Amino acid sequence: MKVSIEELPFILHMQPSKTMDSLTTMLPLKVELTRRENIEYYAKLPQNLDLSEELETSNVHLGGIYYYQEWNVLSFQLANTNIAPYKMIYLGEFETDLTEKFGNTKQIKANIF
Repeated sequence: MKVSIEELPFILHMQPSKTMDSLTTMLPLKVELTRRENIEYYAKLPQNLDLSEELETSNVHLGGIYYYQEWNVLSFQLANTNIAPYKMIYLGEFETDLTEKFGNTKQIKANIF
């Protein structure tokens, strides 16, 4: 899977799963990523993902891509942290630290395809 953020191309290394299959059906996808403190960039998805076979975790890591069901968002993590009592579903890896590319920018536009 690929993403273009503010017209810069990146490759996403995604885990094969039913959740990823349901995300793939939405592509191509234009989203606006919103920064939440030094924790993540996240974007609301147009529909919920299939979670029938997925395990959730509270331990998220820098560069990880996750799905948070409660908000129906795709999340690009900016730090290693434990988000308990909240849980997310791990989807894959982003090849670049977004803070190195975009600093403290609050909103960035992305095309996922």
